[in-house]
Amino acid sequence: ITKRRQPLIVSVPFDKVVVESSVHVSLAVNLYKAGNLLTGMAARVARMSRLEFTELASGLDIPVVDYPASDLKEQLAQFSS
Repeated sequence: ITKRRQPLIVSVPFDKVVVESSVHVSLAVNLYKAGNLLTGMAARVARMSRLEFTELASGLDIPVVDYPASDLKEQLAQFSS
Protein backbone atom coordinates (compact mmCIF):
# COMPACT_ATOMS: atom_id res chain seq x y z
CA ILE A 1 0.00 0.00 0.00
CA THR A 2 1.37 3.39 -0.94
CA LYS A 3 0.71 7.00 -0.08
CA ARG A 4 1.80 9.59 -2.61
CA ARG A 5 3.71 6.85 -4.43
CA GLN A 6 5.77 6.01 -1.34
CA PRO A 7 5.51 2.50 0.16
CA LEU A 8 3.78 2.41 3.54
CA ILE A 9 2.69 -1.17 4.16
CA VAL A 10 3.53 -4.56 2.72
CA SER A 11 0.44 -6.74 2.52
CA VAL A 12 0.99 -10.48 2.86
CA PRO A 13 -1.87 -12.91 2.29
CA PHE A 14 -2.71 -15.17 5.22
CA ASP A 15 -2.07 -18.46 3.47
CA LYS A 16 -0.62 -21.95 3.96
CA VAL A 17 2.92 -20.57 4.25
CA VAL A 18 1.92 -18.32 7.16
CA VAL A 19 0.15 -21.12 9.00
CA GLU A 20 2.94 -23.67 8.56
CA SER A 21 5.87 -21.30 8.92
CA SER A 22 6.35 -17.83 10.29
CA VAL A 23 5.56 -14.35 9.19
CA HIS A 24 9.23 -13.89 8.26
CA VAL A 25 9.13 -16.83 5.87
CA SER A 26 5.86 -15.72 4.32
CA LEU A 27 7.15 -12.19 3.87
CA ALA A 28 10.36 -13.46 2.27
CA VAL A 29 8.51 -15.83 -0.06
CA ASN A 30 6.07 -13.17 -1.20
CA LEU A 31 8.74 -10.53 -1.74
CA TYR A 32 10.92 -13.03 -3.63
CA LYS A 33 7.98 -14.18 -5.76
CA ALA A 34 7.18 -10.55 -6.61
CA GLY A 35 10.78 -10.01 -7.69
CA ASN A 36 11.61 -7.58 -4.90
CA LEU A 37 14.30 -9.77 -3.27
CA LEU A 38 17.00 -12.09 -4.55
CA THR A 39 17.44 -15.51 -2.96
CA GLY A 40 20.20 -14.42 -0.57
CA MET A 41 18.24 -11.53 0.94
CA ALA A 42 15.01 -13.53 0.97
CA ALA A 43 16.83 -16.26 2.91
CA ARG A 44 18.04 -13.69 5.44
CA VAL A 45 14.51 -12.29 5.87
CA ALA A 46 13.20 -15.85 6.31
CA ARG A 47 16.00 -16.58 8.81
CA MET A 48 17.25 -19.60 6.91
CA SER A 49 20.14 -20.57 4.67
CA ARG A 50 20.05 -19.82 0.95
CA LEU A 51 19.79 -23.56 0.25
CA GLU A 52 16.85 -23.95 2.64
CA PHE A 53 15.09 -20.97 1.09
CA THR A 54 15.59 -22.12 -2.51
CA GLU A 55 14.31 -25.57 -1.56
CA LEU A 56 11.25 -23.98 0.07
CA ALA A 57 10.57 -21.74 -2.94
CA SER A 58 11.02 -24.66 -5.32
CA GLY A 59 8.63 -26.75 -3.23
CA LEU A 60 6.06 -23.96 -3.57
CA ASP A 61 6.52 -24.01 -7.39
CA ILE A 62 8.29 -20.66 -7.37
CA PRO A 63 11.12 -20.64 -9.93
CA VAL A 64 14.53 -20.21 -8.32
CA VAL A 65 16.48 -19.96 -11.58
CA ASP A 66 15.74 -17.25 -14.11
CA TYR A 67 18.01 -18.34 -16.93
CA PRO A 68 16.99 -18.41 -20.60
CA ALA A 69 17.28 -21.85 -22.20
CA SER A 70 19.20 -20.36 -25.14
CA ASP A 71 21.94 -19.10 -22.78
CA LEU A 72 22.20 -22.52 -21.17
CA LYS A 73 22.52 -24.25 -24.56
CA GLU A 74 25.21 -21.76 -25.55
CA GLN A 75 27.25 -22.37 -22.41
CA LEU A 76 26.88 -26.15 -22.66
CA ALA A 77 28.13 -25.98 -26.25
CA GLN A 78 31.24 -24.15 -25.01
CA PHE A 79 32.02 -27.01 -22.63
CA SER A 80 31.84 -29.62 -25.36
CA SER A 81 34.19 -27.64 -27.66
